[in-house]
Amino acid sequence: MNHISVIKANIVHTKPMEVIMKKLVSLCTKALLFYVMLPTNTVCIDINLRLNERPAHISVYKWCKQRAKALVDEKRNSLLRALGASHRDWENTKRRIKNYMKHLNQEDQGQALPDHIKNCIYSILRKPYIQKKFSILQVTNQNNKIVALASKGKHIAFVGKNKGNMDADGPSRTIHINPTHYSWFPDQEIQAAIGHGLAHIKREHHLKLWYIAQLYEDKRIKFPRQAFEKELDRNLIPNTRENIALFEFARAQEIEADIVGIFNDQGFAQALHSYFDRPGKDQDTLAHPADSKRAAYFGEISEHMGREQRQKTRERKRQREQRRRMIQLAAAAAKKRVQRKKNAPRSPQKRVHRQKKVFRPAQKKKHSKPKKTSRPAPVRKEEAKNLKKANFNMAIFDELTKWRHSKKIVSLGVILGLSMILNRLL
Repeated sequence: MNHISVIKANIVHTKPMEVIMKKLVSLCTKALLFYVMLPTNTVCIDINLRLNERPAHISVYKWCKQRAKALVDEKRNSLLRALGASHRDWENTKRRIKNYMKHLNQEDQGQALPDHIKNCIYSILRKPYIQKKFSILQVTNQNNKIVALASKGKHIAFVGKNKGNMDADGPSRTIHINPTHYSWFPDQEIQAAIGHGLAHIKREHHLKLWYIAQLYEDKRIKFPRQAFEKELDRNLIPNTRENIALFEFARAQEIEADIVGIFNDQGFAQALHSYFDRPGKDQDTLAHPADSKRAAYFGEISEHMGREQRQKTRERKRQREQRRRMIQLAAAAAKKRVQRKKNAPRSPQKRVHRQKKVFRPAQKKKHSKPKKTSRPAPVRKEEAKNLKKANFNMAIFDELTKWRHSKKIVSLGVILGLSMILNRLL
C-alpha cells in the first residue's frame, strides 16, 4: 500500500481536489482488496487413483472411472455448498436449461477437415466399444463436417476451426478441431484427443457448466466466463470461495474426461502420457490440471493396464493349456478302455451268437382311407310303414288323453273306427 501513501503526499491541497482524490484512493483500495488475480496454485486439486487397492474383479479402467466420478461429485457438492444451493436447485436448473436447449438452433458450419484427421475420426468411431457407448448407427460426411448418427437423435458432429486446439461444445454435441495445430501430431495422439472430446460430450461437462452459470446468476454472483473462453486464464478474477470451488470442479471434470476418454485402450493412455510428458510443456491453467500431473496419472494407468493385459494373457494361456491337457487325458482314458475291452478274455458260456441282420427293403405303407362317420342303418319299406302306423296311433292316443283331461265326451267307438279307416287308407 506504499503507492497509495505516495499519491496522498503529492496531492495539491485544494479542497475539491482533496475530495476527489480521497474517493479515488478508497475506490482503488477496494478494487485491490477484492479484484486480485486468482493464482493457479490456489486451485489445488489432484486425484489419487489408489490402483493398489483395486479389487481383482474390477478392471483398471472401470476402477479409474469410479474414482474420477467420485471426485467430480465431491467437487460439485462443495461448489453447491459455496453457492448456498441445494440438490433440488441443481435439478430445477438442469430442467430449465434442458427445456431451453430444445428450442436452441444448434447448426454449426465450419471448415473442411484434412484427410488424415478424417481417417483418425473414422478409425475411432469404428471401435466397437465407442459404437456401443454412443449408440452410433452410421457415419456420414455432410457440408464439411463428419456426423455420427446415433439413436434417440444424439448425433455427434466433427467440424474444423482456425483457433485453439480442440474443444467440445456440449449443447450442440460438436467437437471443433484445429487442423493446423494437429498437422504434425501422430495419429494415435489425435485419436486420443478426439476420445477426450467424446468423453466431455458423454459426461455432459459443458452442460453442467451452464447449470452452474445459471446458479451464479440466480445467486446474483458474477460468473467468470472469460476464464473458460481464453486459453491462458490469466485474467483478473475475484478470489472468492465460489470461484475457487468452481475451478476445482472444472479441473475435476477435465480429469474425468482424461480417464473416460481412454475408452479402455492402453494405446490411448500411452499416447496421452507421451503428449503431456514433452519437455518444456507444463501448462497450469485455472480450468485444466497441470500437464505434469496429467502425465503422471496417465503413466500410472498405462502401466497398470499393461500389467492387467499381461495377466489376462497368461490366464487365457493357462486355460487353453488346461483344456488341451483335459482333452488329452480324456482321449488317453478312452483309448485304454477300448484296449482293455479288446484284450479281456471271454468265457464260452457268455458268448451269444447273434443272428445276422438280413437287409429287407422297406415296404410302402398303404394309405388307409379316412373312416366315414357312422350313419343309421337303412330301414326297409315294411318296417317304415309299421313305424309310421305306430307313430300315428300314438298321436291319436295322446290326443284322446288331452280330450279326457279337458272333460270332452266323445264316442270311443267312433274314434276307433276312424282310426281303423285311416290305417286301411295308409
